[in-house]
Amino acid sequence: MDKSYEIILNYSLVISLIMLYIGVGIFLGSNLKVLEYVKVIGVKIVLISLAILKGSLLGGAVAGKILGVPENISIISAGGMGYYSLTGAFMTSKFGIEAGTYGFIVNIMREFFTVFFLPILIKISKGSAIASGGAGNMDTMLMPITKFVGAELGLVTLITGIILTFSVPVLLPILGKIFIG
Repeated sequence: MDKSYEIILNYSLVISLIMLYIGVGIFLGSNLKVLEYVKVIGVKIVLISLAILKGSLLGGAVAGKILGVPENISIISAGGMGYYSLTGAFMTSKFGIEAGTYGFIVNIMREFFTVFFLPILIKISKGSAIASGGAGNMDTMLMPITKFVGAELGLVTLITGIILTFSVPVLLPILGKIFIG
């Protein structure tokens, strides 16, 4: 790939993310109920993030048993919370290319299925859509989920995404030590 195309692509992606956050900021900022709602929830946002994390790890363990995937691979993959680039690289370095590919695909599919099943998730509960998005709530999942859950929960979606995104680089090495020794 020509270096100039790489630079153009890089700037395009950065500009797209900036536009995404500006759009979300305008959308959330124009609704005065949003900040009131976040004040009501308060510290519970951290508990919501912890519940999403715990549910993801438990879901990874169950899915691993059903699919016959080794427990360490399935739980660490689920611990990626949709942060596919980091999870794939971490698992490749610890377990090899096959496990890294598995971790990458599991986390990509989390985002795909979140978008695909959003209409159904919303019928179950608005919280299920937020939980499904995981770490992706901070970026790629933010707009689709916010569209379905509303502006009040849009900020909750963003905050849980930030907490989970920052927890993944800490969580994966911890899980690696637990399962590798």
